[in-house]
Amino acid sequence: MAHATHNAVIEIGGLSIQSSIIRTESAQLAAALTLPVAKAAVNWTAATSTITVADDDAIAAGDWADVFWYSSTSGWGCRYGCDVVSITPNGDNYDVTLANGSGDSLPTQYSYDTYGISPILAPCANVDLAFDGDQIKAAAAHINLGGHCLFKSFDGSGDQGAVHNRLLLPNEAWFYADEMGRTNPLAGDDVVNVVASNLSTTTTAKLKLAVLLDNDYVPASGG
Repeated sequence: MAHATHNAVIEIGGLSIQSSIIRTESAQLAAALTLPVAKAAVNWTAATSTITVADDDAIAAGDWADVFWYSSTSGWGCRYGCDVVSITPNGDNYDVTLANGSGDSLPTQYSYDTYGISPILAPCANVDLAFDGDQIKAAAAHINLGGHCLFKSFDGSGDQGAVHNRLLLPNEAWFYADEMGRTNPLAGDDVVNVVASNLSTTTTAKLKLAVLLDNDYVPASGG
């Protein structure tokens, strides 16, 4: 048998609350993935969705990329799953033109005063991890330096469509377990691929992903 265990200590108002969540099932999947270093923007041109960066390592036309930014009023923003349309030399820098994507709308201007940090271009890496979302009994994702995690599934055309996404702050894991009153975020989907990016502009990060699965699950009639 396979097990998922989540232990936590919560301290609020002088009280300490200890929690232990344990699930046991018949199967498990796990993956670890190194995520490339992200790139701080040298410039951002909102009209053409072009982010200018100092180098083009680990990213090429046809890749996916995420864009992060920070606002003192609304916290982290993220436009994820953007298509890298082109990369064009611009003096000592490179103009990376983006299209599509999901999540928050891209910034309308480039301003350190407005966003607190320069926008960040984060090349995506992906790992094949196939499972039926309805089988999940527990799942966890963690990026040590923060970033974004996107679960994808084949849609009717055979392309990979977004299923569920999580913005992960540094060392703050996402965890789901059944029977906690939460809705299974992957219910009804067959996951085939997980795409992730790194929030750090100085160091590669590590995505850790694990799911506990019920192999005895029988889909409903017609499912």
